[in-house]
Amino acid sequence: MDQSNKHRVFLSYANEDLEKVKEVFEGLVKRGLDVWFDKEHLKPGSWKPQIEKAISKCKYFVICISEAALKKTGDEPGFQDEELNRAYNIAEKQSSKDFYIVPVRLEECGRGDTRLSSFQQYNLFDDFECGLDKLSIDIGGASLSDSTAKDERTEDERTIDHLIGKANTAYYTFEYDKSITILNSILALNPEHSTTLNDLGEVWREKGEYDKAIEYYEKALKSDLKNFDENHPTVATSWNNMGLAWKHKGKYDKAIEYLEKALKSDLKNFDENHPTVATIRNNLGGVWDAKGEYDKAIEYYEKALKSDLVNFDEDHPNIAICWNNLGGAWHSKGKHDKSIKYYEKALMSYLKNFGKNHPNVATSWNNLGLAWASKSNYDKAIEYYEKALESALQNFGEEHPIITTYWNNLGGAYIEKGEYDKAIEYCEKALKSAMKNFGEKHPDVAYIWNNLGVTCRQKGEYDNAIKYFEKALKSFKKAGILNYAKQTEVNLKIAREERNR
Repeated sequence: MDQSNKHRVFLSYANEDLEKVKEVFEGLVKRGLDVWFDKEHLKPGSWKPQIEKAISKCKYFVICISEAALKKTGDEPGFQDEELNRAYNIAEKQSSKDFYIVPVRLEECGRGDTRLSSFQQYNLFDDFECGLDKLSIDIGGASLSDSTAKDERTEDERTIDHLIGKANTAYYTFEYDKSITILNSILALNPEHSTTLNDLGEVWREKGEYDKAIEYYEKALKSDLKNFDENHPTVATSWNNMGLAWKHKGKYDKAIEYLEKALKSDLKNFDENHPTVATIRNNLGGVWDAKGEYDKAIEYYEKALKSDLVNFDEDHPNIAICWNNLGGAWHSKGKHDKSIKYYEKALMSYLKNFGKNHPNVATSWNNLGLAWASKSNYDKAIEYYEKALESALQNFGEEHPIITTYWNNLGGAYIEKGEYDKAIEYCEKALKSAMKNFGEKHPDVAYIWNNLGVTCRQKGEYDNAIKYFEKALKSFKKAGILNYAKQTEVNLKIAREERNR
């Protein structure tokens, strides 16, 4: 989600300071800030991936310093260990001023290691409320004391800022319906709130409702163009989002049009190695990949990877995205061992950062399944497909478009194993889902028709095979996916010849 107007704060502290830190948390929330606090936001299950994800999403990493914290080292990580080291890495690698480390001393004590000493520090032990006021104002919040500062925001603006934080929390924990409800309550206060319109578009896109996503992206773009010129980063964000939505709709040329606008705009505002530029190049690579232009896709993916490695270390999720994308393009080019190498690197990174139930992990398992299927190891492919399906069902349920893909892939693997009845079972599930989500003109439907055509031909049901191949061919040609169209033409010719023997 767009973080440009959000002041998300992460609180890092030693357990010995819990009661005092609760006061800090409550004080910052009262001052209108969105604060991630483990005692409020940590969910059951593996805690480490949640912590790491929360740090990567925050804008202000507030580290609470005390004598207990200064002594905290070793097996029980404190601020001098894992959390702060992750924050240092982000702060040192980011090329823009969108991440800040903020040391806050809870008591009279040392200032932490030499790196921390270089940051502006806030003291809460002389006058707690006054110290919180100063901290809050400096990181985008308000003051509770007229003697310190004046909160210039209207009541609606304060409410909106608070609701944005709640919507973000729901979104990042995959509670999409909850996020939508909160975001709609913001629109009731300000129907043209651009950030909220974009965020709604993004949530609907994650839910697989691409028409709804486009509806909100278009509203956001209209609002942005009222307030900014075409080269403003906010406008570029809307163009990027529109491009992604049209890609999911299978309208690849339209997607490229929007993404190129976004890239052109961002290159005027940022340097070549900026993370935002890398993201758009990754997105463009994805569209060219979907069009079957694999060399062009690799070109964009490699540019994105090169610039991301300037800004992040190899464990960063952005790097994993590049590896995953390159794996996909090399797979499409038939270089399966090279593809598996990239997919495995991406999977290890995603597991480290997010745990096994994250959608990106499911994607990596699915991709490894595709690669092993291409190497004719269908048992191994099915193993990965089933892992991907199980993970995705937990996150999205049966009606999400990604489930369609995983069913279709399982169907394809069973075709190759010669288990045609099982193949038809999965392909028909995929077809029903795809028709519901996309309609018959979408390329994803064409892939399923092609698989059903192959299965029917193998079973000797040539009339059905020809029917499916003809539908797939028409759809591939209309979408401009010429490599698959060519292969489908071959399949159709073979089916007709076999029927006429």
